Amino acid sequence: MMMRSMDNVVMGLAGWPWLEIGLRGAGILLTWLAVWLVNRSVRPRLRRRLSERRGIAEREIQPLSTLLMYALITAGILITLALANLTPLLYSALTAAGVAGIIIGFGVQDLASNFISGLFILLDRPFVVGDVIKVGEFTGTVTKIALRTTTIQTFDGPAVFIPNSMAATSPVTNFSTAELRRVGLTVSVFQDCDIQRALSLVAELAEHEARVAKEPAPSLYVEGVRDGMVTLQWYGYVRPADMLTVPSDLRRRIVEEFRRQGIRLGVPVQLNLTPKYFEAGATRISQKAEMHDGTTEGPHV
Repeated sequence: MMMRSMDNVVMGLAGWPWLEIGLRGAGILLTWLAVWLVNRSVRPRLRRRLSERRGIAEREIQPLSTLLMYALITAGILITLALANLTPLLYSALTAAGVAGIIIGFGVQDLASNFISGLFILLDRPFVVGDVIKVGEFTGTVTKIALRTTTIQTFDGPAVFIPNSMAATSPVTNFSTAELRRVGLTVSVFQDCDIQRALSLVAELAEHEARVAKEPAPSLYVEGVRDGMVTLQWYGYVRPADMLTVPSDLRRRIVEEFRRQGIRLGVPVQLNLTPKYFEAGATRISQKAEMHDGTTEGPHV
C-alpha cells in the first residue's frame, strides 16, 4: 500500500507542467528583483537628477519618490498575480482598485488636482523660487514651490499660499524672466511754460540715469493738453530690480531741476459738485425768480 501511494504521488507530480511552473516562478523572481533594483538605485538617481538639473529641493521631491515606490510595488503585485495564473483574483483586485479609486477620487479631487499641477509646475518650471510673479490678484516673490501649494511673499508683507491648480490654470505673469522692464513717468507743466525746455530737461535727466538701458532707446513725447496743463510722458527700460527706484529717483530730480529752472509743475484742479451744492443752488435760483415776479407774499397788515 505504501509503495502504491508513493507511485501515485510520483505519477501525479510527473504530470505537472514543471517547465511552465519554473518559468512562472523565474518571472516572479525577476519581477521583484526589478522592483527592488529600481527602488534602490533608479529612484534615488532620479531624485538627485531632478534636484540638480531642475533645482527642485529634495524635500519637495520626496512625496513624488514615495508615490513612485508605491506604484512599483503595485505593478509588482499585479504582475505576480498574472504570472501565478491567478487571473480571477487579478480581475477582482483591479475591479476593487477601480471602485476604490473612483470613491477616493471624488473625496480628494481638489487635493489630487493640486498635486498633479504641482508636478507640472516643478517639471515645466514656468517660475522658480525668487521670481516675481502675478497670479490672479496676488503679486509677490515666490518663496516656496511645494506639490500642493506655491507660496508668494507679497510686497505688502503677508505670505499667500496659492493652490497649484490655480497657478496651473490661471494666467501667470512672470516679471523676472525678461532682462529689462519698461517703466513710465508722467510730468505735467503749465501751458505758459517753455514746453521744449521741459522736454529737454526730462530727456537730459533720464539720459544721465545709469540704470536706464540705452537699448531699447527711451521715448519722450507730449501725451496731452488739458485743464491748462501739458502732460509729458517718458518711457524707458530698466532691470526688474530697479522698477520702483528709478522712477522715484527721476521724479525727485525732475522736481528739483524744474524748481531751479523756474518751470512750474502743473497740478490738476478739480471741483467736486455734491448733491447739496445743487440743491442749495436750485433753492437760491427759485427764490430769486419768485422775488423778481413779485409772487412772494409779504406780511399781512
